[in-house]
Amino acid sequence: MERRLTTHVVANVFHRFMRTGRTGPAIFGCSRPGCGEDVDYLVKTMGGCDFGTGQLVRELAAAHLADYFGLAHPKHALVEIGHDLANLVASQEPEKAGAIQQSVGTNFGSEMLNNLVTWPIDRKPSASQHSQACAIFAFDMLIRNPDRKFDNPNLGVVGDQIFIFDHELAFSSQYEFPRNPEPWRVANDDSCTKHVFFNQLRHQILEVDEFFERLADFPSDFFQKLSTEIPANWDGSALTFIETHLAVMAEHSEQFSVELLRRLA
Repeated sequence: MERRLTTHVVANVFHRFMRTGRTGPAIFGCSRPGCGEDVDYLVKTMGGCDFGTGQLVRELAAAHLADYFGLAHPKHALVEIGHDLANLVASQEPEKAGAIQQSVGTNFGSEMLNNLVTWPIDRKPSASQHSQACAIFAFDMLIRNPDRKFDNPNLGVVGDQIFIFDHELAFSSQYEFPRNPEPWRVANDDSCTKHVFFNQLRHQILEVDEFFERLADFPSDFFQKLSTEIPANWDGSALTFIETHLAVMAEHSEQFSVELLRRLA
């Protein structure tokens, strides 16, 4: 799948805050270049980041990595929230006033897909979705994403296409102490067994050859290009860790593949 350039949009209309989600995201109608009508985006705001704007960096990095590995996800964008709109939202939602006023500037958004159906708990991928499920499992183990669990899938479907979303907790190993010096060794990682697809993929043929070929051939300039998209007021140190992590995983892609297959055997 071709890697998308990140779209820049401007929030014009506030719809509502979501009542679920750790970051308290909101839905805004946003204008984008070449589009005459507002498009709705689910926006994760700077003020809603309980662990700082590094969470937004992780969302942006995961979106670009999903493109590289051929995984479907809602189109992402950098969303500008202005002072006037923030003040209006604060007056309508006083309990969110502090968070929204801290979000003036650039935030992370995902385009709302009206036909997206949330993945039901305990749903088994169909035969036509098996290869997607394999790639998603490998992707989450690669980016150390603990948040696509059996009881919190963070998945949706349009037809037979599986869409992934919510990656603010990805690359969580940045905060591990002591840090694992061999992050490709996942066979004994508890997050494997909690993954939404773990039980469905056990004892199955894992279709991940293309995924690991792409990992082994990971482009050296990937993060150089991505760094130009990180807003100045986001925590860029998160991207430094992600770049180092991916370089190590790409260097040990064969060992990582063996570990993954062994865990699901």
